[in-house]
Amino acid sequence: MLTFIYKIINIFSEKYFFTLLITIPTILLFYKLLHLVLPKNTYINYFYLIGLSYLVLKLIHYIFESHNKMIGSTSLFSFLNYLLFFPVFSSGPITLYQGFVNEIEKDLNINQSFHYFTKGVKRIILGLFKIYFLSQYTSLFSFFSLDSNHLLDAPIYLLIIYAHVAVLDLYLNFSGYCDLATGISNLFLIDIPENFNYPFIARNLHVFWQRWHITLADWLKVYVFMPTSKKMFGSNYLSDKIYVVQPIAIFITFFLMGIWHGLELNYLIYGLFQGFGLFVVMFFDFALKSKKMYQRYHSIKFISIISWFLTMNYFALSLLLFNATSQKKLNILWVILFS
Repeated sequence: MLTFIYKIINIFSEKYFFTLLITIPTILLFYKLLHLVLPKNTYINYFYLIGLSYLVLKLIHYIFESHNKMIGSTSLFSFLNYLLFFPVFSSGPITLYQGFVNEIEKDLNINQSFHYFTKGVKRIILGLFKIYFLSQYTSLFSFFSLDSNHLLDAPIYLLIIYAHVAVLDLYLNFSGYCDLATGISNLFLIDIPENFNYPFIARNLHVFWQRWHITLADWLKVYVFMPTSKKMFGSNYLSDKIYVVQPIAIFITFFLMGIWHGLELNYLIYGLFQGFGLFVVMFFDFALKSKKMYQRYHSIKFISIISWFLTMNYFALSLLLFNATSQKKLNILWVILFS
């Protein structure tokens, strides 16, 4: 099947670029739609294609770069190795084709190989420590691990604590997995992109998404946000309206990110919620720059602390929306927030 996909992409990426570009994500969309609309006891709902969402992102990247002549000569082996490299297959980080091939083809001496091996072992230990030790404690007090009746009866300060513990729990599990993926890749003498860079020191959502799930944020920027913005700037009506173009592009980007996670209502709300937060940050920065207050504002320590506090709470709330995977959970969240 993948051999057939490889041949189709390389043969038709020039003449049928847009057809391929539409077909690949449509397959993912159709698959997610089946799981959403069919009854829970239907066979398809027990059939999960592990890594399909990440596989689609890799294929779109490959199609784009192949169409733009940014990829050199390829082979079926390197293509399959890129798509199916097992440490990153199910949950990332998202690797880019040319960088991955360069990592495979590099020559290392014995000292460099030993350095990769020791670095990989240390990273694997760190990942296991996060997942199987630290997260065992955070999961006990995570918002999503607690009984719904307890949540409804808990005072607001405990709910806030539970929500932030849930963020920490997700970070430990997700970054721990990425540590394992990086460490195992290092054992194969391969470096892969980092997916986290101290996200909890970010002072606003824009900086946060440069530090959290970095490879997904970069992918969305390159293949959704920038092409969407460029297309709108190319029209006569929007060519000089940056205040219109960028907010629209942000909402489209994060709405698609929500759809990529799933078609359930909570994922769509999460995407729009993140888009709205970035929209507010962007316009606030525009206002500061127009009044020539940008540098001064960002140099005041007290304001940085307030901005950081708002950012962390906003993301914690968005994560509650993201994990409200049933109508019951959405209802509980609604009662907690508005009753």
